[in-house]
Amino acid sequence: MEYVGFLCLGLFVGCVAVLGFQQAQTNFTKGATAILAAALGGVAIGFVDKLIPVASSRDSIFMYPVGLFVAIPWIYMRTIVELWNEQKDTNGNVVQRRHPVMTILALIGMLVVNVLAMLLAFSPRFRKFIE
Repeated sequence: MEYVGFLCLGLFVGCVAVLGFQQAQTNFTKGATAILAAALGGVAIGFVDKLIPVASSRDSIFMYPVGLFVAIPWIYMRTIVELWNEQKDTNGNVVQRRHPVMTILALIGMLVVNVLAMLLAFSPRFRKFIE
């Protein structure tokens, strides 16, 4: 279960980091510095390591960056769905055209990444297979 816990921790910190990037568009440099330092600095892992100093949890720490990586497409799901829809202005003119191929490719990519992350978290057999 440590694998699932570290994956969830990475997902949470990754979502907070990406939301922080979206909010820090006015002062991007300050926001990016603070958010990257928090997400990639390993403070969360250090905290968990102090809480649970068990040797078995050290094998599952790699799931934290996997969670960070998986969280990024989740936040941009709205943008991906907007690629599917045509947007029109008040006069009925098409402002943004549909990009169904790009949308389908993005969704397939998200599905593959999420399935691999879940296999890593929940399947000891899969982890042993990729070693």
